[in-house]
Amino acid sequence: MDGYMFYLAAWCSLIYLAFLASGRLRSMRGLRASILLAIIASPLHFQVGESLVYIGWISIYFYSIIHIIQANWKQKAYFSVCGIIVSMLYSSIRLFELFDPIVFIIKKEWFIAIVISLLVPILYRPFKWRLLVIMVGIIQGELLYALVLAKNSMPFDAGGYAFMDTLSLVAAVAFIWNAIEKCAAWLGSSINSMERGRKSSQ
Repeated sequence: MDGYMFYLAAWCSLIYLAFLASGRLRSMRGLRASILLAIIASPLHFQVGESLVYIGWISIYFYSIIHIIQANWKQKAYFSVCGIIVSMLYSSIRLFELFDPIVFIIKKEWFIAIVISLLVPILYRPFKWRLLVIMVGIIQGELLYALVLAKNSMPFDAGGYAFMDTLSLVAAVAFIWNAIEKCAAWLGSSINSMERGRKSSQ
């Protein structure tokens, strides 16, 4: 997708946070700054042997880590376990796709987005923590994947546009899933209130 998904998601997020969001979301300057820095730094990279390491993900990663540091020790411990699960899942899919790509009937990015978006709601209920574990877990998974390739003297592009597209796609699918959950909860509460009103009128 050559970064199109990432740029679309990043600019839409910036516009929403700057002009459409209300209350606490609108005042989150750190989040807006991390997204803007990710856009600016996304083409920047350094070379390690025959491999390229891009740095667009760094601001998002550190912004997520700062939020995790502010949590209590139980939340940190649980997040560490969840982050490892997501990291291992992501890197396993990438390695499986590298060595046996023929088994993927859909594009790798969509497969990762669907699988991780199905896993994350099992790990967390609050949407904020879902996004945090997606960001940290996938970024650490990409670094683990790059480390495995480096150990085997295989060239790689870590954190490039393809990765940023995948990260954005996973976050977008998680957002849609969260919206569906909220709509289902609202619909359920509306039906229950209608039934209670009907019973009280009888």
